[in-house]
Amino acid sequence: MAIGIPKVFFSSSLTKQAEKPLAEQWVDIYDYFYLYKIIFLSDLLDAEQSNKIIAILLYLENEEASISRDTSSIKMYLNCYGYEIGAVLSLIEILLSIGLKTRVSTLCLGFVGGCASVLLAAGSSKERAAFQNSRITLEQPTKPKIFRQATDIAIHHNYFVKQFDRLLHFYSSLTSQKKEKIKKDCERKVWFSAHEAQKYNLIDKIIYNA
Repeated sequence: MAIGIPKVFFSSSLTKQAEKPLAEQWVDIYDYFYLYKIIFLSDLLDAEQSNKIIAILLYLENEEASISRDTSSIKMYLNCYGYEIGAVLSLIEILLSIGLKTRVSTLCLGFVGGCASVLLAAGSSKERAAFQNSRITLEQPTKPKIFRQATDIAIHHNYFVKQFDRLLHFYSSLTSQKKEKIKKDCERKVWFSAHEAQKYNLIDKIIYNA
């Protein structure tokens, strides 16, 4: 049996722009969290999900009449796998741009795999965290299969190599690890515990439940 998206009851106080309260209503739990600058990245991170998250980030960055009780930072919770390198690169550009003006907290809830781990590392300084039993991977992105002429395949391969090099640049700047080391680790797929991720400088702190 499929589990639907739960709805929660929402009733706001007066906003800065209106003299009357917003209507009381039931909203999707994800929409409710957006009001408090909380974003969830889950499942497979593809182009469609990346575009949605980018739109939400841009809205939260520019929302001056936010009804959030905590407008100091955007909180991003990750439990996802990033297999489309283009989707991750477009998201990381926006995330880092927003991070210049607004603090962004990132938290690994359980598993962050593929090239999505660079998003975890892109949080603001001292704001990158993972639960103690989290698992994080470094691995080479999946190259899209192209069934065309040899010249077209070569063009797509060269473009993929450039994208991968750009991804390595972000990993290196965010973790202070050398690009050569990160490339080698990605090629052999490295699994990190929360402690190992902290040592690698993918995160700053570990959250303990007990």
